[in-house]
Amino acid sequence: MISKLILCYELSLDELNESVSFLNKKLRPKEILCLKPDELKIVNLEDYSIYCFHFDLNNEINTHADISRWLLKNDYGLLNPYSETHNIFDDKYLFSQFLLANQILHPQTEILDSFKHDCGSSLIVKARHGTEKKDFADYSKEAFEKIALYDDVVVQEKIDIKNEIKVLYLDGSLYANQIVSSELKEQVQKICNLIGDYLSQNKQDKVYIYSIDILEDKESNYYFLELNLRPGAFYRFKESFNRPLSKPMVS
Repeated sequence: MISKLILCYELSLDELNESVSFLNKKLRPKEILCLKPDELKIVNLEDYSIYCFHFDLNNEINTHADISRWLLKNDYGLLNPYSETHNIFDDKYLFSQFLLANQILHPQTEILDSFKHDCGSSLIVKARHGTEKKDFADYSKEAFEKIALYDDVVVQEKIDIKNEIKVLYLDGSLYANQIVSSELKEQVQKICNLIGDYLSQNKQDKVYIYSIDILEDKESNYYFLELNLRPGAFYRFKESFNRPLSKPMVS
């Protein structure tokens, strides 16, 4: 399905060659081209799909948005679209509401307009938008005020974690960074199908690649935390689910 693939990145990565090998093996594109963001304008992008990953943490949101705007302006498509910031891949609060509506376990999440001293100690604060752990911190006035300077502040229940799991969706197939239970496999397949429905209903572009962050607590409950359009380090996803999703992401 993907004939030519561009990996657009900023960081110098030791893992880049291994990730390219992983994608060559799993997606089998005719060609993979690795570029810095400012090199996109000097190549012929016809027939390429663009995947952006591993941006400099301080610039990744703006850089990805700039690339998306430029590609859309020039009638090119993105492999992982990022033209709108308010979607479940970028907005932690919107994703929490998506999970809540579909009765999927997620840390309790809300947006606070101002710091409240009586919120308790078992909370964490995050910036509402973006998928990196920028300014992720325990709940405190200092952390709250820092995030509030540039984004909405998401306050989230702190989970007593036994294990952290990452799952990769790759063009209809699923991979994990470790062996996972059959129960979790079923939950992941369910949520991936729901994501496909969400994209279709909201008339958003097909998404070929994303990862899901999952927390397992001490009682072996699975909490779906957030989505990431830029998972990177693909070679780490060694465990295949060995069966396709029950239906495609978007027809």
